[in-house]
Parts: sequence; C-alpha cells; structure tokens
Amino acid sequence: MQCSKCYLQINNSNNKGIMTYEQAKVIYDETAFKGVTFAPHIWSEPLLVHDLDKHIETIKSGQNHISINSNGLLLNKDKAKNDIRSRCR
Repeated sequence: MQCSKCYLQINNSNNKGIMTYEQAKVIYDETAFKGVTFAPHIWSEPLLVHDLDKHIETIKSGQNHISINSNGLLLNKDKAKNDIRSRCR
C-alpha cells in the first residue's frame, strides 16, 4: 500500500495528515467480517480523536476488533461509560 497518510512509509516526506472518518470507513467496509483488529493508538492518542465513538461503532458493526491503549488523561466518567465501555466488548 502506498497511503499518503501512513507513517510507516519509509520515504514518506509527503505525509498528508490524519485520515478522516470517511476515508477510514472505506477501509472498515472493505475489511468487514474478516476479523481485522484496528489499533488507533499506534501513532497517536486515540482519545484525541473527536469522533472515536463513530469509528468504534463502524468497526464493531463489521464484526472486526479494536484495540485501544491510552494514558487515560482524557478519559472521564462520561466518556468511559458512553464511548468506550458500551462499544468495546
């Protein structure tokens, strides 16, 4: 793959920034029902993603998996109940 947003590209001095939900959804749809595990924490803090719950819902609706690691500094009681615990089972 030659994704312009990928930090793994060795010679990618032309990085175009963060992938939008709409761009990510194309990948989610292509991998639905294939048991793929997505890990949004690899290159950034996942709790900074303003629509993380939307990503989680889409990934889970395709019966794929999500693995999230965070330092938890942005996690509050409401976010834990509404965005994370209810959708990541």
